[in-house]
Amino acid sequence: MVEIRWTEGLDSFDEVYQVRKEVFIGEQDIPEELEIDEIDSIATHITLFDKNKPVATGRLYKRNDTYYIGRVCVLSNSRDQGFGRLVMKELIERGKHEGAIEIHLSSQIQAMGFYRKFGFCEYGKIHYDAGIAHMWMRRYMGK
Repeated sequence: MVEIRWTEGLDSFDEVYQVRKEVFIGEQDIPEELEIDEIDSIATHITLFDKNKPVATGRLYKRNDTYYIGRVCVLSNSRDQGFGRLVMKELIERGKHEGAIEIHLSSQIQAMGFYRKFGFCEYGKIHYDAGIAHMWMRRYMGK
């Protein structure tokens, strides 16, 4: 049974960080000082627990009337079980509930196909975040 836990800002952030640290810092060699940022304190975080262990996370935040999804990740030994899809579905629904007209995200190039499955389309040019190629994507919420 998967448990979904929502937290605001840095409340219970240790569980969010546990997943992000393993994926982004451990697997992708992103420096810790770049992984944790000022957005964490204003974001709504989702964490999925499988057998009481945090296995996936992501965040939703609003800046200048624009909604963003970010830091979506799943532990390597928990991939291909639908956790990433559930994180995205829940974040999109949360944004819709809060009144988002569109949601943006900055996708690592290799993950763009995953986000396209949720209606996100790329725009702009490739940019680099922590040395990793990214592309901006957006999804219009519609009616």
